[in-house]
Amino acid sequence: MSGGQQRKNVPILLDAFKQVIKEVPNTTLILSSGIKRTKTDSGEFDGYDLERFVTELGLTDYVLLPRDRNKGPIDDKTLNIQYNLADINILPSWGEGFGLPFIEAGISGVPSIGVDCSAVREIVRDRGILVKPRAYAYNLDGSKYQICHPDDLKDAIIKLLKDEKLKKKYGKAAEVFAKRLTPASRAKLMLNRFKKLIKEDAQPAARR
Repeated sequence: MSGGQQRKNVPILLDAFKQVIKEVPNTTLILSSGIKRTKTDSGEFDGYDLERFVTELGLTDYVLLPRDRNKGPIDDKTLNIQYNLADINILPSWGEGFGLPFIEAGISGVPSIGVDCSAVREIVRDRGILVKPRAYAYNLDGSKYQICHPDDLKDAIIKLLKDEKLKKKYGKAAEVFAKRLTPASRAKLMLNRFKKLIKEDAQPAARR
């Protein structure tokens, strides 16, 4: 499952999935949201025309692109149903500030596959599979994003699809982790951190 924003890197997933169905032919990929491209503040489109990619790659019979009645993204209730129907969650983005889809999948006991970079590394860890990036590129603002290879993503997908024991292990670990992330538990961690900083009279790096 993944969205259509450019940084989500869905075409890489589609390239990988085209190889997956050669080995596991009864597999279906659900692109759960972001089917329609959205406009940025500058009026430019952000994201891929996923329907075009699916058609050009010959994946029409294997990829579902669910939408609401207005052909927009599905609502949260429908998304939750899809998570509960899924075997694995895949988000091959080149960078995440947090990675909410990994937590959403974890709540449903679904393990994830992500790229070993940014916050994804901390969220997935031993609760799924991290695919090592093979290359990187720079954005115009100087930030760097990591890119995985379709072959590596394909191997990770097939591994989880075929190894039922490993899939259940990662799924259970993801569920336990996700259910720990309550507002109360996060507030307590923040409060403890503030208390520690005050006690140690911590100073910003520039003033040390």
